[in-house]
Amino acid sequence: MSNYKDRKKPRSIVRFAAFIEGRDTHSDCMVVDFSVTGARIHIEETDNLPQKFTLNIYILSDMPPLAIKARRVWRNRDLAGIHYDKLSRRNYSVIDSIVKIHRGELKQP
Repeated sequence: MSNYKDRKKPRSIVRFAAFIEGRDTHSDCMVVDFSVTGARIHIEETDNLPQKFTLNIYILSDMPPLAIKARRVWRNRDLAGIHYDKLSRRNYSVIDSIVKIHRGELKQP
């Protein structure tokens, strides 16, 4: 696994509740790190993780989740790496800001 600092798009360690929505699958999961290109999620070993799905990330409890089209890149037991497909400008800005805040690169308002 590459070092977080060596990535072109740095990742931030987070703990966001999320929900996977696939054609025949609905599973809760936890986003454990993410960037503007992808994320690593924790999902129960027994839960199905389709190749393509929508990841709904709950950033704030009083706001609707970020709905992101994604695809599975790898899976090892209860962890999986995912890559986003066509991230919207809004979702890109939200994720980029959160990563920068967590990394101390952006001051919180």
